[in-house]
Amino acid sequence: SGGNTADDNSSSNQNTNETTPPQPAPDQPTQEEINNSKEKLEQAKQGGNKDELSEAIKKDEELKDKGVKSSENEAANKSAREELAKNKEDYRKTIFEATQKKLTNNGVNKDELGAEAKTKFQKLENGEITEKSAVDEAEQEIVKEVYEKAATKKYSDLERRVNQALKVDKDKKKLEALKSELSQFINNSNYQAKKSSAEALMKKVEVTLQNNTSDGNKGEFP
Repeated sequence: SGGNTADDNSSSNQNTNETTPPQPAPDQPTQEEINNSKEKLEQAKQGGNKDELSEAIKKDEELKDKGVKSSENEAANKSAREELAKNKEDYRKTIFEATQKKLTNNGVNKDELGAEAKTKFQKLENGEITEKSAVDEAEQEIVKEVYEKAATKKYSDLERRVNQALKVDKDKKKLEALKSELSQFINNSNYQAKKSSAEALMKKVEVTLQNNTSDGNKGEFP
């Protein structure tokens, strides 16, 4: 029947999602993006409009996913949060939405979180946590784990592709592209958990690139 078809489709879609390779580490934000985010936070704080505060905080949190920390933005973010937290429910809702978006942006499913982080995520979602300090603590724990999981996933994928490129075809263009991806990964402050592993992988790629002169036409090593 039609119902079965829909079920089949949805289950096959889920399977597809599970096997999708992780996205590479995001490009670092430009200084302009960082400055704009800071300005929006400051303007929202001055205006005191809860929707603008919420939006500015969420956007700034997305910027953090790109792996660059700015002390000026941190201060503006903190100040905007304090203003928004005058209403506990607005604050909880905003931080939950920002945290939920971090899972999506980093390719981590909430079911992949450890028991404690998952419990805090659920409590944050259903409003069992309302005090600002408890909301912040839950957010920090969840985000820390999200970045660790994302680092592991992205690193495993990079390692697999590097080893494949080194073993199979030693395609220079492919190795150069992987080197660029590894560089972005290493420079992303969120992925410190796998930084040293990625640096070791980078050395393997660099050594191979140095030891082989390329055939200009093919972009492959002779």
